[in-house]
Amino acid sequence: MPLLFSLAQPMSHLRDSLLQEFAGQQLTLDQIYKSHSVGRPYVKTNYRAAIRKLEEDGIVTAYSSKGQRRGLTYPTHVLVKFPENAACGD
Repeated sequence: MPLLFSLAQPMSHLRDSLLQEFAGQQLTLDQIYKSHSVGRPYVKTNYRAAIRKLEEDGIVTAYSSKGQRRGLTYPTHVLVKFPENAACGD
């Protein structure tokens, strides 16, 4: 039986894919995960880590609709804003 997914999908592929698919959009982590994860070998923790890395690198921004954020967390009131055009290239 062939493998359905490559088990060696690097996180840089996930980051690049997120940047392409969500260019110019603002979404919550839950929205990103539910929309993007279907048929892919990533779990929600992978998405959280990928978005955190993109935010640390200054590629995406995240902000809370409730005011100030506590660290690099992504509860439902935090929106992640993807740039119109970006490349991660890690």
